[in-house]
Amino acid sequence: MDYSENPNFYLQERSYKSKYICTYCRKTFKRKVLSDINKLQTEEKAPKCPECGRFSSWIGPKFRSPKKDDLKAWKSVDVLYDLGLLHYIGWTNSDADIPNSRKGLKDFLIQLKEDYERNVRGWVSAEYSIENKNQIKYFSDGIRNLERAIQKI
Repeated sequence: MDYSENPNFYLQERSYKSKYICTYCRKTFKRKVLSDINKLQTEEKAPKCPECGRFSSWIGPKFRSPKKDDLKAWKSVDVLYDLGLLHYIGWTNSDADIPNSRKGLKDFLIQLKEDYERNVRGWVSAEYSIENKNQIKYFSDGIRNLERAIQKI
């Protein structure tokens, strides 16, 4: 089978343009990196929104932003962004549903907190290694952050 016929094969003749998000303008956009333009240039400038000029953050290529006028969904995007979850959602899953209500967001965060607690229990019961300690700390910090976010909603 020819690799170019496989839809899961990503033949990149040109480099991938990174995708960014501006939660203030409620917009996602792509931009070239300097090394695409000048191969000798390696230092990148901070990405800025083309509309408002504010700092924008990288988001995964599979993230599908809500419509610009869906304020409730964008509020959820803000919360997920502040928690650091938006990068993961945007990278791995194009079908991830962004909650578009306070109740939906709260339910989503509660379910995520339960998943994190299940992960902590799994790492605690596993054979000890230094990686266990790092994973337990990561998920425990995540649980604390999720609890704070749930209380704010």
